[in-house]
Amino acid sequence: MPIHWCGCNRPQQHNQKCKIGHYECVNNTKYIDSINWQTGDLFPGLGVDSFRVYVRDANGCVTEESAVIEAAEPFFITFFSPQDTTIEYGDSITLEVELNETSGVNFNWADVNANSIFDTTNFSVIVNPANQTVYRFSAVSPLGCEVDTSVIISVTKPRRAAAPAGFTPNDDGTNDNFFIQGDEKLEKVKVFRVYDRWGECVFFAENILPNDPNLGWDGTFKGEKMNSGVYAWYAEVEYIDGFSEILRGDVTLLR
Repeated sequence: MPIHWCGCNRPQQHNQKCKIGHYECVNNTKYIDSINWQTGDLFPGLGVDSFRVYVRDANGCVTEESAVIEAAEPFFITFFSPQDTTIEYGDSITLEVELNETSGVNFNWADVNANSIFDTTNFSVIVNPANQTVYRFSAVSPLGCEVDTSVIISVTKPRRAAAPAGFTPNDDGTNDNFFIQGDEKLEKVKVFRVYDRWGECVFFAENILPNDPNLGWDGTFKGEKMNSGVYAWYAEVEYIDGFSEILRGDVTLLR
C-alpha cells in the first residue's frame, strides 16, 4: 500500500514540505501501527483493516494519519473448458475461459511446453498439439488480483491404414480393384507392390493417394488377366504428421 504524503497534521503531495512550529520537515521515516520505522512509503503484506500511519522527520517531528484498506471486488474464473482431455493427432480443440470481470483485465494464453505466449486478445483459442501439451491461462485485474488455470491436452496417434483381404476384378463395378485404404490422416502411399506366388512383382506404384481404386491393382499383369489365387503385397505409407510405416499381407483374387 503506497502512502504518498508527509505528515505535519495534514496529507500533502509526495515529497512536499510542511512546517511544524519553527521546524521544516519532509517525509523522512515512517511506520504503520508499529515502532519499526522505515524510509520507504510502501507497506507490503497488509490485509483488509484500519491502520494508523506515522511520519517522522530527521528532527523528530512526528505526525499521524488514519488509513483504511478495503476489500477489492472479487476476481475469479467463472468458466473454463475443457478439463484435461485427449484428442487424436491432427485434430483441433477450442480452449475457452470466462471471467466475472473483463474490463481493464490483462491476460494471456501460454503453451507451457514450448514456453511461448499466444498472440491473441481472445478469451478462446484453438489449438492442435502434436504431442501432450499443457496450456495455461493467466489474468490480472486492474487492482492487481491474479487468477490462472491450466489444462493438459493429451494426444493419441492411432494408425489406420490397411488393404482388403480379397477383390473380384470382374468389371461389375464392385470391388474390382485392390488398393490401400485409410482415414483422413493417411496422407500417401509411398510404395505399393503386389507379388505372385513365385515372387514376381505383378504390380508397382509409388507416391500415390490412398483410397483411390483407380490407383490400385486391377488384377492384370502386362495386359493379361491374372488367375484367381493368393498374392502377397507390400506397402509403405505416410501419415499427415510425417510418420511412416510398412504394411504387408495377402490378398485373394477371385474371378
